[in-house]
Amino acid sequence: MGKIIAVTSGKGGVGKTMSTINMALSAAKSGARVLIVDGDLGLSNVDVVMGLQPSGTLKEVLEGQVTIAEIVAHSPLGIDVISSGTGVTQLANMNPLSRSFLVHELARLPNSYDYVFIDTGAGISESVLTLNSTSDIFVVVTTPEPHAMTDAYAVIKVMAEEYDRRECAIIVNQAINDDEGKRVAARLAEVALKFCDSTVHFAGTVPRDGSLVRAVLARQVGAEGSLSSLCGQGWSQSWCRILQLLNSGELSTGSAGLNSVWDALSAPPSGRQNIGL
Repeated sequence: MGKIIAVTSGKGGVGKTMSTINMALSAAKSGARVLIVDGDLGLSNVDVVMGLQPSGTLKEVLEGQVTIAEIVAHSPLGIDVISSGTGVTQLANMNPLSRSFLVHELARLPNSYDYVFIDTGAGISESVLTLNSTSDIFVVVTTPEPHAMTDAYAVIKVMAEEYDRRECAIIVNQAINDDEGKRVAARLAEVALKFCDSTVHFAGTVPRDGSLVRAVLARQVGAEGSLSSLCGQGWSQSWCRILQLLNSGELSTGSAGLNSVWDALSAPPSGRQNIGL
């Protein structure tokens, strides 16, 4: 089975989805078979910013209109995407029978991907944390803003205390330069080690880049040439470091497998609220 990478954040708007797509593109460029699962049920946007038009979403699978294989969208650059749909309350409030059916359908996907990237929702809801816990490594995306760093630490803290996951990687997005990114990562790593006994690996810095805004507006995130931009190079370097971690054998935990991911995707919400620490 391939490696599972959960990309998460404490707050929205820090570049989590952009990080997911561009790291997936880096992996696909090397010849790997890559799948992105949009784990933000009912608020999916990976397909939107990539300019893809999936033939269906998990909503249509639940309704029995299509099979899970039929909703996998294929990007021109070799990334497969499963969209959960947008504005679909049915997905966020599934009954036990619907959840069981969805897990069954998702488990029918071929187990032939080298890397499965999960673009989780933001915050510390039960579904987000459970998806993080099923991964080989969870990657926290933050920016240098104090409130973003506080919420990033909240994710790291809760993962350590409630799931005993005391190791993660961090990407610092929208930094002025690499030095700023390293300072932010070092500060989070220091606090996480002191108060949570958690190890935070610095994956990389992604600089501010106006070309990303243009790509989002044009729905061309993850298009040809994306990795040659300043931010694209930052994400590519971040993926290289994460790949080194995955292949080094240094990580203390492994994934629970794709079936656990599907279980987490269909788990009912717990009502946990996002908090900053």
